[in-house]
Amino acid sequence: MNFESTYKKVRGTVLKCHREFYLHLWDTCDWEQEGMMVLYYLIKSNPIVLKDDEKLHVYFKTKFRNHIIDKVRMQEAKKRTLDNKTYVEVSEVGHLLAETGLYMDELVLFKNRMLEYRQTLTEQELDNYQRLISNQCFKGRKKMLREMASYFEEFDPRK
Repeated sequence: MNFESTYKKVRGTVLKCHREFYLHLWDTCDWEQEGMMVLYYLIKSNPIVLKDDEKLHVYFKTKFRNHIIDKVRMQEAKKRTLDNKTYVEVSEVGHLLAETGLYMDELVLFKNRMLEYRQTLTEQELDNYQRLISNQCFKGRKKMLREMASYFEEFDPRK
């Protein structure tokens, strides 16, 4: 049996892991190459998988996922932080980050703006601010929200 045709049978597993896990600076070619290497070593150690497609899929999926999880653990290990590059252009890997909230720099800026806003408030306004944060109703709520909006204009996605 041809190696390329065997790899095509398990390529879906490689692509699924590519969507599921993030490895720093890896692109699709790197994932494909790792998949081929894992498949090669799997065939070398268990030649029986060439005869049984079901075993091939099960063995490869287990072996490849474990291999990728090891790579992720190695990447995330604190003792290996010196091996990592100190700077990566965000535009190169930004599309790979699955983050639903604020980024760290935006969060720091947001907290600073909240602190600045609180420092401008009087005692009564601070009480109303606490009510606003806890989503309670009070007289002057809309006015306070309009005042706060000027502090947070750069967070508005419409601008």
